[in-house]
Amino acid sequence: MKNIFALLLTLFVYNQAYSSNNTITFNPELIKIKIDLNEKISGEVLCVVNHGYARKTFYLWYKEEAISKISVAGNGEGCFEIGDNEYDFQWKASEGMNGSKKGFYSGEATFY
Repeated sequence: MKNIFALLLTLFVYNQAYSSNNTITFNPELIKIKIDLNEKISGEVLCVVNHGYARKTFYLWYKEEAISKISVAGNGEGCFEIGDNEYDFQWKASEGMNGSKKGFYSGEATFY
């Protein structure tokens, strides 16, 4: 999960550098990502774990409304970050738009 967060942070920094003036000023050697496990990131992270063999699309639901979707490779995981004032029991995940919804237990929703 630390690697996913580091990748997302790197992509965000790259996007900011590229979109600021349409020239690439990003130098990956100058940026060091240090993740301190004692430091809380803003909001919790909820992950969808795909134990199947094929790539699947999962939807993130908040209070019966589809908020976001993510494609997860077989035997992979994809994560969403939620806000500070929201709790994992308020969120659900489903495989496809019409799939049955599963809750996040210990920050994970597992699909087979």
